[in-house]
Amino acid sequence: MNGIGEETVFIPQVSNTNHIHRQSHNNQHLKEFILWFLLLICLLLLAGPFTHHLSYSVPTVKTRTSARHVFSEERALDYLINLTQYGSRVSNTRGNFDARDYLILQIKRICSPNKRHIQCELDLQNFTDSQHNQLQNILVRVSNSINKSQNIPSLMLSAHYDSVEFSPGAGDDGSGLVIIFELLSNLINDLTINFSNVHLIILFTNAEESELQGALAFITDHRWRFNIRHFFSIDSISCNDVADLLQTTSSQLIIDYSRVARPRTNVILQKIPKWIPFSSDYDVFILNNSRFGYDFGFLPDGYTYHTSLDHISTCKQGIIQDLGDTLAILIRNILLENNQQINNISDADPLIYFDILSRYLMIYKLSTSVLIQKILIVFIIIIIGIIRIIFDHIYHRQQNFSCNDFHCIYFRFKNPLTIRILSIIIYSISNILSMIVGLVFSLILACIVSRIQPVSCYGNSTLAIFLFSLPCLIGFIIFRYLFDLLHRRILRKSSQNSNEIHFGFEQNISVLIVYSLSMIISIYSNSQYFYITLIWSIFICPLYVILIIIEFILHWKQIFEKDFRQLYLPLLISFFPLIHTIEIVN
Repeated sequence: MNGIGEETVFIPQVSNTNHIHRQSHNNQHLKEFILWFLLLICLLLLAGPFTHHLSYSVPTVKTRTSARHVFSEERALDYLINLTQYGSRVSNTRGNFDARDYLILQIKRICSPNKRHIQCELDLQNFTDSQHNQLQNILVRVSNSINKSQNIPSLMLSAHYDSVEFSPGAGDDGSGLVIIFELLSNLINDLTINFSNVHLIILFTNAEESELQGALAFITDHRWRFNIRHFFSIDSISCNDVADLLQTTSSQLIIDYSRVARPRTNVILQKIPKWIPFSSDYDVFILNNSRFGYDFGFLPDGYTYHTSLDHISTCKQGIIQDLGDTLAILIRNILLENNQQINNISDADPLIYFDILSRYLMIYKLSTSVLIQKILIVFIIIIIGIIRIIFDHIYHRQQNFSCNDFHCIYFRFKNPLTIRILSIIIYSISNILSMIVGLVFSLILACIVSRIQPVSCYGNSTLAIFLFSLPCLIGFIIFRYLFDLLHRRILRKSSQNSNEIHFGFEQNISVLIVYSLSMIISIYSNSQYFYITLIWSIFICPLYVILIIIEFILHWKQIFEKDFRQLYLPLLISFFPLIHTIEIVN
């Protein structure tokens, strides 16, 4: 009776001070949203530089005095300095002819000091472009002079030596040319490689900027095209950030790529050529399905690409060394036949792959991702959601007035189950719409910026992330805050003291519902490009599940401060998937 009496005395006191409590709660609620927003900004400020430092770190540049079989960026840059002195290399212009002569001279120089049983066959393929100009592709085949067999498979390295008008083409594609030059020198001077089982073909195409005409001429007419088993296409768009593996002809090649020191790739990159009108010689080489190929390149920055700014001064130190080291490992594995046997991966169950801060390559099947997401959805909706509500409701109905905490909905409302379900729906809709509004804010900014002349910050991915993430966060926070106020206003019709009630479970389960919906979409799409949904779900869902279980066991008793539970913990756990998301956005 004493407990009941105390409750009777306590309720009028809260009612008499309702206006003060409501105003105080609104102020506190606003402070929580501001704090959450500031913490998100701090998280981005930490995650952005941390990701950039680890993911974009490059190896130490090898000097010119390094051993000849070791890739050296300084030697590669010597080639690039000489190549770009001719200005733009537009097909059928003086700069294009001078660049061709320089490339031929360097091939002869690299091959001439060879004293082993290695022969280099130089070939100039003549072809006519769509404007009836007589152009040439440059080819060299490196083989063993002892083995005269004609059916030996070949590995081809390809880049194009033409450029667009007014551009010196240091990045596009001078960087690809000089990397291949240095690799050719490394391989010829490597005593462990004799080219007896696999031949090496170097192809420098012309008229790539004119609808890939040089590559088309090669695969149509050249006699060396038949024995090509592997190929590497190196077509750089800019030269101011690290290169990625953009595409492969087979998912199995990703397993071989995982052996390199700094793997940089993502399954989403396979989709980019379908999203934007971008093509390279790689698109021509894959017309023959019997070839297994890699497409490497530096992604666009929207600033130097196809402009006079594509100069050697924009090439950042270490990125040529980074790509050169990666290619050297892959090429040696193929020439020494250390690569794994290539099997056809079923299109119905493709591989999902992505690098973790360029340190480790995660690889798993799409069916594995779908299975994990199904387990998470069932566990969240049935075990955590429905069963938790049922048990909670039975518990409080069997023991009347056992919940004497005024924060408890079973103490404040006559229809707590209805209030609970309504709150879950409202919070879920709020989360979904807040994300949509935040995205719309960023899209509006993107549309505005796209109307303006590109600025130099386009060359810095970190600045671009902050440029578009801040309006997204602002839109999300504002809409989420307004929706929360609406929720409180609706609940006041049932209880005058709804501001004092904890809706921790409802907020947590609404977050899980949003993740479950996103996983359902991911499963229904049956596409490996939605793997990012699982990445976030794996980190975030277990946290909220633990919070819900703790609240259920303790029956609204607080084990953590609310700010720590609702603000700090989710943000701390978000740090890991956020790092990967920033890496993808970059």
